[in-house]
Amino acid sequence: MLKLTCWNVRGLNARSKQLEVKSLIHEFGISFCAILETHIKDTSLHEICSFTFGRWQWISNTTHCSRGTRIIIAWDFSVMDVVLVDSHEQYMHCLVRLRTKGDSFYLTIAYGANTGVARRNLWSGLRKAKVLMGDKPWVVMGDFNTMLFPHDGVGGSSRRNNDMEDFFLCLEDVEILDVTYTGIQYTWCQKPSGGCGINRKLDRVMANTDSLSLCGC
Repeated sequence: MLKLTCWNVRGLNARSKQLEVKSLIHEFGISFCAILETHIKDTSLHEICSFTFGRWQWISNTTHCSRGTRIIIAWDFSVMDVVLVDSHEQYMHCLVRLRTKGDSFYLTIAYGANTGVARRNLWSGLRKAKVLMGDKPWVVMGDFNTMLFPHDGVGGSSRRNNDMEDFFLCLEDVEILDVTYTGIQYTWCQKPSGGCGINRKLDRVMANTDSLSLCGC
């Protein structure tokens, strides 16, 4: 079974975080790993990725980032080939070809900006990618830094807002939807002193119908 993962580690400079990623890959037999919010400077990228991913191949979007690398993609080249199609500060579009079966699919790793205005570049990037992908299998996963529905949040304000509307309209345009999953509902938590905390679902794995048919979802 092909296993892909996308993880917001909030900094990969610490050796302890690098060891966590190595352990995750080994324990779960992962063949493709995307790391978000790495904070790695361009000058340290090769050393850290070489230690973390070993003999795997890797690429990043560091040339688009002004405050440290935002996205790193690494993969086991004995299992797949990954070709970078397009790169931006908030996303990386790739074509993945599996070596055994010869199947291929498009894969987008997303890490949305912190503000709704800046995230519009992500929505625009997904819409442009849809033109390229057409009806070919396409998986999109990552941290979108915004909820999609009001029930994606508990605590604080969870009313439908412009950020959710922009996200929703984008997904309608590019025709992708959530992949069935198990596990925790909320992927981000803030615990203010003396309160119940604020929980949000900001991370998602989505795909078009051709990808869902391919994996039997």
